[in-house]
Amino acid sequence: MAKKDNGYSNRELTREMIVGTFIGSVFLVLVVFTIVVSGSKLFSGGTHRLQVHFEKVGGLRRHDSVLVRGVPIGKVKRLKLNEQGVQVELALEEPLRLRQDYRIKVMNASLLGGMQLIIDEGHGEPLPEDARLDGLPPDNVIEDFGSLVRDVRESLNAGGILANLQKAVEDIATVTGRLRRGEGTLGRLLSADDTLYQDLQATLANIRAVTERVERGEGMLGKLLAADDTVYNDLQQTIASLRAVSGRLERGEGTLGRLLSADDTVYRDLADTIANLKTVTGRLEAGEGTLGKLLAADDTVYRDLADTIANLKTVTGRLEAGEGLLGQLMSDKSPIGTEFEGLLKDGRDMVDDMREASPISTFTSIFFGVF
Repeated sequence: MAKKDNGYSNRELTREMIVGTFIGSVFLVLVVFTIVVSGSKLFSGGTHRLQVHFEKVGGLRRHDSVLVRGVPIGKVKRLKLNEQGVQVELALEEPLRLRQDYRIKVMNASLLGGMQLIIDEGHGEPLPEDARLDGLPPDNVIEDFGSLVRDVRESLNAGGILANLQKAVEDIATVTGRLRRGEGTLGRLLSADDTLYQDLQATLANIRAVTERVERGEGMLGKLLAADDTVYNDLQQTIASLRAVSGRLERGEGTLGRLLSADDTVYRDLADTIANLKTVTGRLEAGEGTLGKLLAADDTVYRDLADTIANLKTVTGRLEAGEGLLGQLMSDKSPIGTEFEGLLKDGRDMVDDMREASPISTFTSIFFGVF
């Protein structure tokens, strides 16, 4: 019975030793992993301390990385508040020599969070060993984004863009409402009423009929597009005739050709004619000549002509009334006219008698002339 107890105890002890060894190994691995991830060096040589003054550090913490040219060279050792701001102590693995235009700034380590210290050594003359180092305040992405949003909002409000955008949205809502109600051409196309669709179908049918007529060579357009080249030949002949006419014009043939030719004889004649017309119109405007006097502002000739016409009207009136010798002669009932007609008749009879007696007197003169 005692042997069984001793055997059981040894097995339990072995099991406990195995479990303890495993737990110790896991703990050791966790410690090593933590040291590796944190970047700490347990057996590093002497560290170099650097004091930097900031107005604010934007969430920088102890053990945050310090980078120079993108290479980690240390950690943030301590942060201490003072009246001027925050004094940050850096623990560097290597000595760092800063120059006149150095830059030390706190920046975001990633988009997910975390901060890091970036050092730019600068150029120019090296700084003294006891020189005060001042860091630049960090960029607050959230605050900058908020400022950007405020600036954009102010710009939109100042330029009236929001009002215009709101008006545009209202106009779009109005248009969509009209489309929904089937107003307008597009609304009718989108509505349940297919009247416009049927009209469109009828239009397409008409277009199809027209194209078929054109394809069959009907109508002027069909003849132009048909395989029969009669219209084409006529068009060619017309073009040839136009070419011949243009050739004649270019050679100066015909009146129009002479007008368009280099010979300026017709042009000079036309210019002389225009000059003569200008002279004539000038004389007319000056009131020279009969026509000029008639067209002049002075109405002397017009008054004389009017008086003459009035006198002629008076004379013709007296003649028509049978006044005066000429009026009585022109009147059918005037005794002077009757007597004048009788006188004319007597004169005519006397002339006839003389014509009949003329042969006898001629014979008598010849007969008695012999003796």
